[in-house]
Amino acid sequence: MVSTVAMATHFAGAALLFLQGLSAFKAGLRIAYRWFAVGMIVFAAAFLQWPFLVMLDAENSFWVISGIVVLPYIVSVIFMYKGMRLFAKLLEIRSWLLSWPTTLTIVAIFAVISGAAAYIYLTTIGPEAVSDDTYMFTATVAWSTGFGIFTWLIARKVRATIGASYQKPMGWLVLALGFLCLSAIHEYVTSFFVSTQDWYLYSGAITWLFNTTGVIFVVAGYMFNAKSTGVSAMVERDEVHSKADINRAYIDSITNVAQLVSQPTDIDPILDGLRHVTAGLQPDTPLSPDERMQLVDVYKQLETYLVTSDPLRTFTKEELRPLLAPEFRSQVEGQAQTA
Repeated sequence: MVSTVAMATHFAGAALLFLQGLSAFKAGLRIAYRWFAVGMIVFAAAFLQWPFLVMLDAENSFWVISGIVVLPYIVSVIFMYKGMRLFAKLLEIRSWLLSWPTTLTIVAIFAVISGAAAYIYLTTIGPEAVSDDTYMFTATVAWSTGFGIFTWLIARKVRATIGASYQKPMGWLVLALGFLCLSAIHEYVTSFFVSTQDWYLYSGAITWLFNTTGVIFVVAGYMFNAKSTGVSAMVERDEVHSKADINRAYIDSITNVAQLVSQPTDIDPILDGLRHVTAGLQPDTPLSPDERMQLVDVYKQLETYLVTSDPLRTFTKEELRPLLAPEFRSQVEGQAQTA
């Protein structure tokens, strides 16, 4: 019971961390993460119901016998899949993994086959100590596993597409979803081969992998929340620039701000201006006045994109300018005043 409550607490706590960090983002991402977080909370509730059923001696109640008890498992993974699917669509990711008909068909077939296999196993060679409702439980686990795998694969695609400042929190989320899939597979296998009288089941030790997954989700939620606290927290940068290193001050200023872009392919044409300047730059040769103006123009285009067009977050000039090296910022703001 203690391990189940701990697991539910981890999942619900991680969901709250995700929700807490949404205020800085656009409506599309807020909606996507709300679906995902609600799925996590429902998933936590699905596990939390078992200790209460045991305490109330309601293991043979209508809630359990009718199969309603498995509905939270079925619904939660659909919510999580929907959230990650919406996230991917914000980044214009195109994949068959985002197709509802395809996903539902594959997952439903997997669930039916799993339930049928469990029923045959139960009525033929299965040990007597295996629960009579193994077939229903196994079908539910198969359904959850299927949607979990689809959600994990979509998250991988999101991480492969998204910009540098989002890579670390997305990496933790991908890891958490991967562990969730492993946990579901572990649950699936043990439902066949571990009897209800085995210490591994009745002691609660069987939940160790879900508890590990919950902890990783908490870390993912914390990382996401930390990135939402301010623009400076989203960028890994070296703020030290000497006057002799004016080239680096200009170039690093642009690359620092470019990390904030959630869809890097959108700014490739803008960064061509940076590439043009750096391609012809000689070591120990300072930037010419024309090259400096070119880099200022590149930055201004990048700034305009982040202020008006980034799909995940709206920035302001006041947030972005402190990321610039002092030399470059004075050039940007001096040109703006001249204009």
